[in-house]
Amino acid sequence: MQKEVYEFISKQTQDPIVERKTCTITGEPFAIFQSDKDFYEKISPTFAGEKYLLPVPDMCFEERRRLRDSFKNDRTFFKSTCAWTGKPIITTYNPEIYKTIYITEEWRSDHRNAMDYGFAIDENKNFFEQYKKLLDVVPKIALINDNNVGSENCEYNQDASYAKDCYLVSMAWRLRNSHHSCNIAMGEDMIDCFFVMQSEIAYECLNCYNIFKCFFLRNSNQCTNCLRGYDLIWCTDCLFCTGLRNRQYMIRNKQVTKDEFEAEKLRVYEIMQTNIQSLHDQFEKFLSQFPKKATNMTNCHHSYGHNLVNADNTSICFNIMTIRDCKYCRFWDTFEDAYDLTSGGQAKLCYQSIVPDEAYHVCFSIFCCNSTDVWYSEMCHFCHDCFGCVGLINKQHCIFNKQYSKEEYEKEVWWIIWRMIETWERGQWFPRDFSAFAYNESIAHFFEPLSKEEVIAKWFQRRCHLSEVDIPKGIPLLDTSLRIENIDEKMIQNSVIICEASGKPFKITKPELEFYRKHHLPLPRKHPDVRFQERLEKMEISGLYLTTCKKCWQETVTVHSDGVNVYCENCYNKEIYW
Repeated sequence: MQKEVYEFISKQTQDPIVERKTCTITGEPFAIFQSDKDFYEKISPTFAGEKYLLPVPDMCFEERRRLRDSFKNDRTFFKSTCAWTGKPIITTYNPEIYKTIYITEEWRSDHRNAMDYGFAIDENKNFFEQYKKLLDVVPKIALINDNNVGSENCEYNQDASYAKDCYLVSMAWRLRNSHHSCNIAMGEDMIDCFFVMQSEIAYECLNCYNIFKCFFLRNSNQCTNCLRGYDLIWCTDCLFCTGLRNRQYMIRNKQVTKDEFEAEKLRVYEIMQTNIQSLHDQFEKFLSQFPKKATNMTNCHHSYGHNLVNADNTSICFNIMTIRDCKYCRFWDTFEDAYDLTSGGQAKLCYQSIVPDEAYHVCFSIFCCNSTDVWYSEMCHFCHDCFGCVGLINKQHCIFNKQYSKEEYEKEVWWIIWRMIETWERGQWFPRDFSAFAYNESIAHFFEPLSKEEVIAKWFQRRCHLSEVDIPKGIPLLDTSLRIENIDEKMIQNSVIICEASGKPFKITKPELEFYRKHHLPLPRKHPDVRFQERLEKMEISGLYLTTCKKCWQETVTVHSDGVNVYCENCYNKEIYW
């Protein structure tokens, strides 16, 4: 992020920059704010009566985020076999590397006791060396979800909970009947959506909340029955519109009668059946005529980021609903007093973690949910006061999966921290080769793609294992040129579709077909991964830039790196409301 952006945010928030650092990865400068130092002191742990201050980071927030994201895999799946039951499974772990993978139900069952892998601290070895030993032997969970516990019929979802009848969704919770979507919550009947909250019946929607029966909508809130819109709020029955507030029966930002609207809508749905790409191109050309809002913020105060809803005193955060006193976080909802989080919900006083759901004071950890005071751990749930543990459930005062008394725990952690200070491990994320996933298997590959050469230059792992899927002989290809009303369940059960962009085969499920038929939408002609990547290309979720408003020529921060035709929030609102 530009030096000028740090300085702009510092000035606007009256949060002084107290230290300037050089990123050890990029060599670029980045700033430490006074609020950052205050936060690091606040979350620094106390053991055996002594407080151990966390050091300030030595990498910029973009590289810290990239490194964390390389430890999370939501979309690369493998066929494997459950090491406990022998049943075939789908998993995010490469079976050529990891042999001990348990189906989700067995991993959570009483058959497995992660304490069996525990061991005493070896004072002759550093912390990460010992932690890696534990990480390598504790069985992996095939997919991270709560199927048959908090969810029903949600076996093939990753990082999802409290859901019913969902398929291939990730970073999601409290859902029903949703498919092929990411970063969604509290909704029903959502397909191919990203960061859509509290909504029902949505298709190909991005960065929206509280919408109903809307298709191809972006950066919009509280809308009903809108098709192909951008930045619409409190709108109903709008088609090919942008920047509208509280309007009804609008086509390309022009008022029409109800009959005119319904006639044009029927015409558009007819075109959609045979040439949906032409509608995409027309709408993008239409959007280019209008100014861009610098950032997408809804009900936000003293905050700087993008795609934030209900944010207060928050900076450099992206795609989060309900957030307060946070920095450097991305994805999901309800963060308070937290820094450097990738995904999660209802987290407070957490730092440098992936999915600390319903967690308090969880730091340098991965998928440690419903936990308190957990450090440098992975997949530990309903735990408190654990350090360097893997796969524990409902445990306390454990180190390397070994049980200690409270007094022993305090004493041993005191020694570990001093050892980590000596070996320069304190305050560092896990080494790159600790990730179970290569860069091109992780979410980092989707959100911040790198070439093969760039992956190697940044010292990440890369695996060239991905190959074409062979279609068994005798399985026909589905004719996607057919109108949706002429396609029935028997046809999709016995056929596959070949992606027109990647050549990869994919299938349509019965609930998907029912959704498309009910809402007169054509079958997708592209693989779910291709559709996902195309959605990401329409989003700006990486960083902030300093530019000048093209209306008032005042400085403002934006997510549009080109700065072309960008308006500050004040000028943009004048265009919309006045």
